[in-house]
Amino acid sequence: MSRRYRYTDNRQVAVAPPVAWEVLTRHDQVSEWMPARKVILETAGSPDRDGLGAVRAIHLFGSVIRERITGFDAPTTLRYELLSGLPFREYTGQITVEPHAGGSRISTAISFRTVVPGTQLLVAIAIRIASARAARAANRRAS
Repeated sequence: MSRRYRYTDNRQVAVAPPVAWEVLTRHDQVSEWMPARKVILETAGSPDRDGLGAVRAIHLFGSVIRERITGFDAPTTLRYELLSGLPFREYTGQITVEPHAGGSRISTAISFRTVVPGTQLLVAIAIRIASARAARAANRRAS
């Protein structure tokens, strides 16, 4: 069995937690900060349309990545799992928003096993790019 990889990233933003939460959890607006052409909500969650059970399709430049929301504790914690589209198994992620220094701290953690050796390096790069872009998108709301 392949090794389990874990990556985390933390960012401070100048907006209140509810503002950061909205930026991170509105699936139809995720392409504002995720390097994707578009993100489509394929299945609505319940009771919040972006919440528990929601399935989002992330359209990159090749395959479509599908993720299901497995935890939605507004306005602090979003958990998700990979359904398809990437060469990983047991891929789960969590985004946490908490008050910090007059703004918010956004923490992202992912865990997975590789199918193709070496692809974990792409995830390490992608999490940092997506986290930085999410922080910039949240900070734009402060302007």
